[in-house]
Amino acid sequence: MNSKIPRGHGLARRMALALLVLAMMLAGCASGDGAETADVPAGDTEDDATDTDGEEPAADDATVTEAATATEEDAPEDSEDPTEAVAGSDPDEVGPAPQPLDEPTVVTVNQAAYIDGFSNLYAADVMGEFEKENITIEYSLLPSTDALSILAQGDGRIDVAMSSFAAAFVNAVEAGLEVGVILPSYSEVPEIPGSGYGIFMRNELIEDPSLVEGAVFGSASGAAGFTSYYLDVWLEEQGLTITDVEVRRIPTTEMPLAMEQNAIQGGYLTCPACTQVDPEVAQFVIPSTPALGTNWAGPRLLVDEPEVGEAFVRAIARATRAYLQGDYYDNPELLSRMAELMGVPEESLTAVGEYGWDPDLAFPPEEAVTGLQETWLEIGDILEVSEPVPYEDIFRTEVRDAALAG
Repeated sequence: MNSKIPRGHGLARRMALALLVLAMMLAGCASGDGAETADVPAGDTEDDATDTDGEEPAADDATVTEAATATEEDAPEDSEDPTEAVAGSDPDEVGPAPQPLDEPTVVTVNQAAYIDGFSNLYAADVMGEFEKENITIEYSLLPSTDALSILAQGDGRIDVAMSSFAAAFVNAVEAGLEVGVILPSYSEVPEIPGSGYGIFMRNELIEDPSLVEGAVFGSASGAAGFTSYYLDVWLEEQGLTITDVEVRRIPTTEMPLAMEQNAIQGGYLTCPACTQVDPEVAQFVIPSTPALGTNWAGPRLLVDEPEVGEAFVRAIARATRAYLQGDYYDNPELLSRMAELMGVPEESLTAVGEYGWDPDLAFPPEEAVTGLQETWLEIGDILEVSEPVPYEDIFRTEVRDAALAG
């Protein structure tokens, strides 16, 4: 299926395209289109949330980061380069300066669950950066693929979808929907000595890579998640390809035991599930870099009201620069407010480690985005295209660039 409808902005067109996306999801996403799993905050169960690929149930572990803010003494003095921002800086000094919208404006953001990978949004909300832009954030909790058809209509029910890089969204762009990545998410996952966010393998595969061929790897999103890309890059170094292994959809919480029982020979784990792997059985091998977190906008912020999109990005840019650099949860005010918003104990936010957040809001590298699509195409039955969708069609840099220039 490669139906492409010319771009336009009418409501009828959007509804038709939304129906097309829904059909694509029923036909394609049911077989695994989507993003890698999002982690569910401590206290949530697998029944409380879905993973970010929209398939239920899969979100599994309680990943929330420890982070902290530097003191005022650590802030740069008279720096004209906002990328030198240090947590603890005055948000209005690190910029971009607020440009309040003329009217109070509601922006609705969807997420599959409250997770620490979306801390840039939460920090901007709880620390008042959206308020400076005359924006109020409302939250929607739907699986990402369910949210996509609503996002594409641009009617305000969902304006932004927080998600990992998802095949369903790529298919939507190719189909002609006015959706695109407006912001990146985190730039680095937490560092955990001897472990980490990424792919683990049983020790015999590490000792004898010839055993990798025919192995089964677990992924919360199956082959359509970004696990396939990280694995494919490593396989090429071994003289193999992604089609020489099987990537099977398995909830993250089940993977440590599945590896111990040799039901799978490896898998992509987030934390704290990563800490439950017996080192006598399996080891951390492939890190999940570069990060592929994305925040998607629909026609309202991209086309109809781009000034709202720019204000949204400005608020997150200030929060990222002022509050999310270094050990940001040393800031007790930020820690308390984010824990309250996410509905988790403060201790769960300081349990694992801090994400890295790029102060310039750099998007994932083109090489990785194209490589991931090529991996999906090699696997087959994931993308509705015959070649990768151009990077510039997916990543709408004009909104971010205008916001940062303001």
